[in-house]
Amino acid sequence: MMGKCSPQGRVFAADQLYVDHVGRETIYGYLAQHRQHLFRDEDFAALYCPDNGRTSVPPSLAVSMLFLRAYEGVSFAEAVERTKYDLRWKVALGLEMEEVPMQKSALQEFEAKLVLHQMGEALLKKSIEEARRAGYLPRRKIRVALDTTPIIGKGAVKDTYNLLAEGIVKLAKRLAEVEGEEVTAWAARQGLSLYFGSSVKAEAAIDWDSKTQRQQLLTQIVQDGRRLLSLAEKVKEEHPEQGEALEADAALLKRLIAQDVEEKPDGQCQIKQGTEKDRVVSVQDPEMRHGRKSASQRFDGHKAAVAAEIESQLISAVEVLPGNAGDQQKALELVEQSERVMEAKVEEAVGDCAYGGGPTRRAFAEAERPLTAKACPLRPRCVKGQGPRTITIQAEERLQQQARAHNQTEVGRKSLRERVVVEHRIARLVGLGIRQSRYFGRKKTCFQVVMAAVVANLTLVVGFCRRQAAQAGAEAEKASADVGNSLLVPVLSLGHRYLSWPGLAWCNG
Repeated sequence: MMGKCSPQGRVFAADQLYVDHVGRETIYGYLAQHRQHLFRDEDFAALYCPDNGRTSVPPSLAVSMLFLRAYEGVSFAEAVERTKYDLRWKVALGLEMEEVPMQKSALQEFEAKLVLHQMGEALLKKSIEEARRAGYLPRRKIRVALDTTPIIGKGAVKDTYNLLAEGIVKLAKRLAEVEGEEVTAWAARQGLSLYFGSSVKAEAAIDWDSKTQRQQLLTQIVQDGRRLLSLAEKVKEEHPEQGEALEADAALLKRLIAQDVEEKPDGQCQIKQGTEKDRVVSVQDPEMRHGRKSASQRFDGHKAAVAAEIESQLISAVEVLPGNAGDQQKALELVEQSERVMEAKVEEAVGDCAYGGGPTRRAFAEAERPLTAKACPLRPRCVKGQGPRTITIQAEERLQQQARAHNQTEVGRKSLRERVVVEHRIARLVGLGIRQSRYFGRKKTCFQVVMAAVVANLTLVVGFCRRQAAQAGAEAEKASADVGNSLLVPVLSLGHRYLSWPGLAWCNG
């Protein structure tokens, strides 16, 4: 059952005693004052059984801990430790000084529920609702800028030999588990002990300068892999309840063999030349891909796709793409997500030249959504040169011509300049740790990016409120000074002449 926080504050809670010491204008003080409507228990009711089970930690408290964890970039264990000794965390969470709200495993389980139930968009929307409540986002019509940035995957990237070996180990562990046997003993019985060392290349006693010996080792690895796949088929028939898990691990090993190995006519195997287009690079995280930030910069992992509202700089949508995906992939989905999260109409989407291709423009045109993006800067050179040339006109050429004309107008140039907002927001997300994924898989990595976006949005709101409070204080001080000065005007009374200057007065009898 879901636990609930009491709407009444506790007399000895840290937010009652020490909020001014920590600072009301800090992110901790802001959370202490506004968490009751920022994160509400009832918003997470779908995660719990309504009438059965042990009462949980209030989800509003758990999600506040995840927020602070993302803000400070700490582990689950360190987050729990902070609730024990860090006064700022106790103030932000409304804890009493001796109180420890939850254990690491409970916090991890709560985050897993959020990922499983796809609560990321709802949390991002909460940050936007808070921005609107604070007066930071009064508009109901918005413009968004789009961009992507690399995320280095958590899975280890191995060469072909060790990658195939890890695929064999993964399937072997599954088979040993299904048969109820300890994996090392099971592997020894199957003649697969070679793959359970630190590295199959280190375990193999061959001359690595010899092409023949390298091919012989690769052939042995492939043969062992195929033998293991045949065994998996038999075990799957005997244990149909484990069929789905066995099939997933077997499919991964099949893909690893197919993508990296080619068989010669004599039966020997060799590594394929070139790189498979959608090559799996890690057994630990099969969703990782080779990606390129530029022609000279390569990475292994995923891409974070981000939409930021241009005027307020609030992050309105996030998605995690394969590392080898084009920047423009899911651009239209980011715009649609922005409208759901912001509860506002997107009047224009702005991107760099990666979003200016014909198919992307056609998709936006069919959805009747304005898109501003640079066209190819090399186009004027396409029809120059000596001799005949063949030029292919795309089906979207009319849209491209319209876009080029718009980009030359003052409005178009202004929009392209304002696209820099999303680069600033991405820099903030990178500062919050999204460059390195904490998790295996794109779904969990996306939740990491969402939490960073929630932090980035709320820090903008806190800064806005701080400026508003400072401005109100300055205006109140000025008004007080004006009232005081208005009482010190030059007057003549009873033969005395009073002279007055701002902040200084004297009497001349």
